Amino acid sequence: MTDTVLTRYATLRATLPTRATHDDVLDCLHRSGAPDRLILRDVDTAAPDAHIRLGPDGPALAIADPRVSPADAQILGALVSADLEMVRLREHSRHSLRQSQRVARQLHQIVTAALNATSATTATGVLTAVARAARGVFDAETVHAVVVSGPSAPLAIAVSRGQLPVRIDPTMVAPLAGETSLVGAFGNDVATVEGHLAISLGRNPTDDDRELLRLLTSLATSTLASLALMVSVREADVRLRQLVDATPVALIESTIEEDVVWSNPTAQSLLHWSSEQGTWPPALLEALRPLWANASDHTAAVELPPLDINGQSRLLNASVAALPDSPRVLTVLDDLTDQRALRDEVRLAQGLGIKGEVASAIAHDFNNLLTLVSGYCELLTPQLGDDQTARDLVGSIAATVVRAATLTAQLQSIGRPTTPDFTALDINNAVRATADVLERVVGNDVTMTLSLEAAPATTRTNPDLFEQMLVNLAVNARDAMAGVGSLLIATDLETEDARGEGTYVRLRVSDSGCGMDETTLAKCFDPLFTTKGPLKGTGMGLAGVRRLVEESHGTVAVASVPGAGTTFTFRFPLVHVEPPVTPRREARRSATIAVVDDDDAVRQLMVQVLRRSGYEVLAFSSGVDALECPLLDQLDLLVSDVVMPELSGPELARRLMVSHPALPILLVSGTATPASLDGLSPLVTLLSKPFRPSLFMDEVNARLSERR
Repeated sequence: MTDTVLTRYATLRATLPTRATHDDVLDCLHRSGAPDRLILRDVDTAAPDAHIRLGPDGPALAIADPRVSPADAQILGALVSADLEMVRLREHSRHSLRQSQRVARQLHQIVTAALNATSATTATGVLTAVARAARGVFDAETVHAVVVSGPSAPLAIAVSRGQLPVRIDPTMVAPLAGETSLVGAFGNDVATVEGHLAISLGRNPTDDDRELLRLLTSLATSTLASLALMVSVREADVRLRQLVDATPVALIESTIEEDVVWSNPTAQSLLHWSSEQGTWPPALLEALRPLWANASDHTAAVELPPLDINGQSRLLNASVAALPDSPRVLTVLDDLTDQRALRDEVRLAQGLGIKGEVASAIAHDFNNLLTLVSGYCELLTPQLGDDQTARDLVGSIAATVVRAATLTAQLQSIGRPTTPDFTALDINNAVRATADVLERVVGNDVTMTLSLEAAPATTRTNPDLFEQMLVNLAVNARDAMAGVGSLLIATDLETEDARGEGTYVRLRVSDSGCGMDETTLAKCFDPLFTTKGPLKGTGMGLAGVRRLVEESHGTVAVASVPGAGTTFTFRFPLVHVEPPVTPRREARRSATIAVVDDDDAVRQLMVQVLRRSGYEVLAFSSGVDALECPLLDQLDLLVSDVVMPELSGPELARRLMVSHPALPILLVSGTATPASLDGLSPLVTLLSKPFRPSLFMDEVNARLSERR
């Protein structure tokens, strides 16, 4: 083979390395002309004397060496161009491979970030995963991920090269701006999440960079939205669970084979189950089977007959529902037992309220009658002279009036709350004052003994209710003894420490009656509980006793043995009260008094008592008539009943307070309380019926003496 430039190039090109470059090919071409190197010169691509063209991107060269024939030059140019193209293709392939490897690495980082973000349970975890991926994808120095609004705001995460992610103050982060930075917003399409990714690239971003940034911001948007939804679902699930656990209705899920799968705490409490799975009570199971057999998506509630549930009779409302796509049924049980009992109590309370209204009206009229009886007894007594038998009979009538007044007070307390006045009361004096009444209550065949403390035994209570309490205890003792036995009422002082200071007044009421068993003893203070039968007892006596003791800040204990009697022991706080010094009030020699009462008999009694004392009296049957009296300016005192038609006593007092503000007014009533005087002048006072003429005159003289 002829040794030419063409053959030498063909030999030399075989030695080119695999990673040969453009310069390596040209160097091989130059060496092929040795020892006299091939002479090449740049030419214009359009020049007619150009012999070779070295590739589309290489220089246009001409072989100026006369040793190279045109034919060899053409072949040599084709070989060199092919070698240069091969080099270019290899370099492009290597560049494409590097690019594809970089894209694959970036996609891998984005996929990894997506997995980490979706598994995160907090917004901090989501932002950390996205920021890490952004730093790796762009090989950036620093990436800031910031949430500026929504349930996770404010929140900011910083990821820097060679450092762990840190949470920073969002107010210290501002989106980067500049040609070498990349900033992308996320959450713009989700109202509850808004923020941005700020990336320091250190170079100008490309379209590929911006596309990758859109992938990362979309990942942040969707993941944070999913997290918010998951948190909302979790919170809703917690609220639903709390609602199910707190509902007062029993919820039970069971299979068609009647096996309990789940139940709420109300069901467990109702059916006495220790866990969510339990065993149906037989009676309830039999009642529910027909409902389960016809279960649909929802069935109307059915009231079951009274059932024995673990030894207790319960009244249940039941409804069942077949669960969709499941061979299970949901049973709902509403325990109506307590509701029915409460409804009965409400009806009873309403009935008591109605009875209270009736009783109050009766008590008003009855107190008027008692006032007449008591008044005429006192007026009759001086006329009896030395006739002791007649005096005893009149005294018995007066004692009966006291007992009747106690009964009217009980009538007024039915069905309505009262706020009694509490004042200092010497229990010894109260027992002595009530002794005559108590002896007549228990009868001649019961021996009543008083053993009272010598020192004052003063406490703070309501005198009328205390007297009523003693009468109630005496009546109960008489009934327990069947009219024959002994009754002891004793008082003493209890000391709290060794100093000997009395701190409590102890009152004991003990009888020798039939006593009470444990069941009766446990319920004796309950309202409406009585062992006397429907026509003999109301069950209100001992309930009122306990209420009075509690309102007096005292205690009561009862001890009883069947066949051996009963003892009630009361402890009242001892109070020390200085006796008030009241000036002696003398009756005025002359005064004009108006009496207003719609009850003719009571009005006539008051007029008669006042005229006997020398007063001039004007009588009126209504408050309207009294207001029309032309002599109102001459009145020294006005006495008026409280409950009257057309114009009540308090309303009459209010009108007179305007026209005659200096006129004292004495209101009398068998049903009113001191609260009835609220808003009235201090010159208006109240006297309770029934009253004795002497007590009535004491009040009248007191009001007149204040007017002097």
